[in-house]
Amino acid sequence: DANAINYLRQVAGGCSVAAPDGGTEGRACVYAGGRAVPLPGRMLRGSRAVDLNNKGQVVGWYTKPGAPFVQGFLHQRGVNTDLGPWLPESINGSGTIVGNRPVKGSTRIPFVRTGGRVYELRSVVHNLGDFVPNYVKEINEAGAIVGDGYYKGKPNQGRGFILHPAR
Repeated sequence: DANAINYLRQVAGGCSVAAPDGGTEGRACVYAGGRAVPLPGRMLRGSRAVDLNNKGQVVGWYTKPGAPFVQGFLHQRGVNTDLGPWLPESINGSGTIVGNRPVKGSTRIPFVRTGGRVYELRSVVHNLGDFVPNYVKEINEAGAIVGDGYYKGKPNQGRGFILHPAR
């Protein structure tokens, strides 16, 4: 599957690769030059890439044995970093990642990861008032974030948003 494309015409997604048991398994891949290149590492068995930037940094999700939810990862310069339960949706050219952490049921906590640290979105955005962001989808090069949310007490009246994190 294909999930994102960068200016270099590299595509982040998933592909099937040979599994140790002789079958096949899903793996996060980058498509470039007409072929799928699986991201290396045992950690990424049962994974998919959801976004990439022009520096070749790739984010995605993988299945971690024993974990209650899939886990997030960042792949850069041949190294995979486990993001734990913080599931990325997007990464910009500065390496800032946005995504959502699942909690009970369908509840999620939107986050921003910058400088190697994770922050809940509400803690880095000013003047939200009664607005509750509950799902982030994308971050652009300027750091603007889009997603969905609602006003307190009205969770069935969803609204799209664009937010600008504090610097």
